[in-house]
Amino acid sequence: EKKKIIQKLLKNKPISKNLPTISSDFELFNESIGLPINRNTGLPQKMTPYQIDYHNAIQSHHRVIANKSRKIGATEAALRSIAFNCFRRYAGHDVIILAGNELRIAREFLKRFDELFFNKKETGCALVGPDGTKWMHDDIITHTTFGNTPEIEFFNGTRIMAFASSKSVQSQSFRGTDDVICIYVSEAAHTGMRNDRPIMTALEPTLANRDNADFIIESTPNGRRGFFYEYWKSVMTSLEKHYHVNTEKEALEKLSLGINVPQLDWCPLFWDYTQGVKYKVLSEKYLESQKSSPNIDFEQEYCCKFSSTYDTAIPYSSLSFLNPNDPKYEKPIDLNKMLDGSSDDVIDLNELCDE
Repeated sequence: EKKKIIQKLLKNKPISKNLPTISSDFELFNESIGLPINRNTGLPQKMTPYQIDYHNAIQSHHRVIANKSRKIGATEAALRSIAFNCFRRYAGHDVIILAGNELRIAREFLKRFDELFFNKKETGCALVGPDGTKWMHDDIITHTTFGNTPEIEFFNGTRIMAFASSKSVQSQSFRGTDDVICIYVSEAAHTGMRNDRPIMTALEPTLANRDNADFIIESTPNGRRGFFYEYWKSVMTSLEKHYHVNTEKEALEKLSLGINVPQLDWCPLFWDYTQGVKYKVLSEKYLESQKSSPNIDFEQEYCCKFSSTYDTAIPYSSLSFLNPNDPKYEKPIDLNKMLDGSSDDVIDLNELCDE
């Protein structure tokens, strides 16, 4: 009870001029905390246009769904956008980060977020304010815990809490987080759950009282199942109907022009590997090795297509479905009826072996 009272006092206190301040420009903010490191060159790199678009979509649309290639820097952009807003729109409120299906992964995400405010060798501080004032990590982050309830607290009372997807099956996992202003679900298609709909059932009510709350769902596809696939297909179907086109590509191209933009439940963002190559975030040599790997579904992992799940024997994209009126169509065999003797179907095992 004392902790809740203290938190309320922190959230209601006026922001002092002696507390850290940031630029209102997202790109300048990233320069002030240190630019992301390009893994190909090992050097700092400015935010790419699609990373800036990601931030702008969050600021403008609030409900964002991002279908992205692996290793493209989308997660980095989302974490930096959240960090930016912790000084502004999120100040004094709670942020939920849902990452992976293990608590270990959730902890790693929170540590990655904390590292954004580590003191840098180049500047000797965590953040350089617009007026040149230098702020250290401990000036900005006042409390961190990476145990069973991973949490970071900012100087202004903003709390960042990390959860594992499996925990969210029960809605009571989020009790006590009644002041949530942002939810970020990373790799939403990879929860490891056969039925992941309870995740959204548990999360959505936490934002029920805020019109300007942010809900960010991001993932590389993982087969034609799960809430990420369902939400994405729902948005794409609406777009295709609105623009009178037949493919997602055409619909997204029309949307990117900004003409006759429809009202959508989610703002869709799409970045396949070509964006990473264009801005030198992804190595072309690395991509060639991924294309030739028998263990990688390149179309899904890097082209953002919903093809197969990792636990299926045959990739979904390899299947074709015939119309019952097609001459090549063969009536399916009901094995249950064969076993109980109610079917006349016969399987010729020799014929199957020959095939």
